[in-house]
Amino acid sequence: MQSVSYNFCRIILMVLSPIYLCSGCYLSELPKPEDVKQKIEHSEKDIVYRAVALLSVGVKGYGLDDQLSDIINKYPLEQYFTEDERLYIFDETYNHEYPVAPLFYEYKWRTESACMLFWAIGYFDELKLDNPAVPCEILSALKTLENSDDSFENSTMRSLSEIINMINLYKGYELSTRSVRVAGDEGCADLSLVHPAIVYWRYLALKWLLGMDD
Repeated sequence: MQSVSYNFCRIILMVLSPIYLCSGCYLSELPKPEDVKQKIEHSEKDIVYRAVALLSVGVKGYGLDDQLSDIINKYPLEQYFTEDERLYIFDETYNHEYPVAPLFYEYKWRTESACMLFWAIGYFDELKLDNPAVPCEILSALKTLENSDDSFENSTMRSLSEIINMINLYKGYELSTRSVRVAGDEGCADLSLVHPAIVYWRYLALKWLLGMDD
């Protein structure tokens, strides 16, 4: 019964969220296959290593320093960090004993981007990302690394139609939570169904994947 109730609420949210938006939100055109096909410029290798880099940033945000060391030592990630991520990872002034709260709060959510890229590359089941209110299980993401070889030769990119369906789904979620995230207006969305930070970072990964954002 709970599963039926949840699925019903999820369907209602998907249908109504683009309509009942707060004044700061707007509905932009969703991508079509012919529009995004030429925008997938990242190789499978780049996608999967970017996912690992994002995961390592999230791991530090969660204070899992031992796992962070293992990832950094195992994978050649230097070129896959953004400038701010590189500073966050390697600058010793950023550590969990003396945390800069906003930084740690922000960077831990990059685990959500990592999990979305793992999904796109075929390492994560869709059910792990089905609920936009529940964070991706970081231990599951770490287990993915343990069970894969260093070269990720078994990665298989999901079809373009699957990726577009996912980005359209998260576009609706993002629109329904934008005023919460930007203006702090919690009346714009039911936070028991969607979490603004989870939605934002998953959607950002999809935009990067399809070349919609740098």
